[in-house]
Amino acid sequence: MTKPPSRLHILINPASGQEEPILAPINRRLTDTPIDWEITVLKPDQEPSAVDAALSQRPDLLVVYGGDGTVAKVATRMLERGSAVPLAPLHGGTANALATHLGVPKELDDALAALCMGQHELFAVDVGFARQHAFLLRLSIGFAADITKHASRDQKGSFGIFAYALSTLQAVRDVQVQEYRLTVDGVTTAHQAIACIVANSSGTGLSSPLASHLDESDAKLDALLVPDMSWVARALANAASGAGLMDGAPRRSGKALSVECDAPMPVHADGEYIGSTPVDVKVRHEAIRLVRFGSDAEKSGS
Repeated sequence: MTKPPSRLHILINPASGQEEPILAPINRRLTDTPIDWEITVLKPDQEPSAVDAALSQRPDLLVVYGGDGTVAKVATRMLERGSAVPLAPLHGGTANALATHLGVPKELDDALAALCMGQHELFAVDVGFARQHAFLLRLSIGFAADITKHASRDQKGSFGIFAYALSTLQAVRDVQVQEYRLTVDGVTTAHQAIACIVANSSGTGLSSPLASHLDESDAKLDALLVPDMSWVARALANAASGAGLMDGAPRRSGKALSVECDAPMPVHADGEYIGSTPVDVKVRHEAIRLVRFGSDAEKSGS
């Protein structure tokens, strides 16, 4: 456990996830506490100015109610500003892979209650960067990016995380085997694959990690190659056995990576489109502090 915050600023992306009450539960939970709190509703493409305004209030925590992409955009601006304020993601999106990975309670009221009582810990994590976009989870290239591309906002609003199952079926039609030329810390190798995932964290939003032995604080990124469509079934088998989804796939680790393909492949940073290959990726060691809930936080305070 840690000291409860005295000042919070909550950033809300109203377009993330499914429609549900947000402001009333926040007001109900925080009004009768000694915590000084403010709320900013994010407008499209105005995250930088909203983060600047929030940081000017000098909060103890910057809380984000939105999806993984929203959190990544907020983190990008915080790092541009050199902010040391810890970041607390809530379950406000569709997949919520980062929030799930951090043990954030799914119910908004439960998460706020845990924050108010200091039932969390702060820890520093690495951050990946590609084209000046930060990512806390992963960079997805090729088929892995197409999965999120085909999930429309309407589908995510109607079906939640199941929208990604629908988008996977759509992405299968466009899958292409390419030669992925992967340069890691100056050494280049070539791989026949349908996708490349440059992972900073193991979080997936599911009960299974992306891959075993992924460390978000080791000053390295892990590039995982998806050889062909048989890996979709293999990932499901790995999940059933309790292994990482991509365990056994070609994998390389390093501080600086670049990915190039014969044809341009889409690139997504934590679910947000940032262009096509070729792409250069670097890691910044322990560049931001996150809030972690649950058993790990409780053990650290015992």
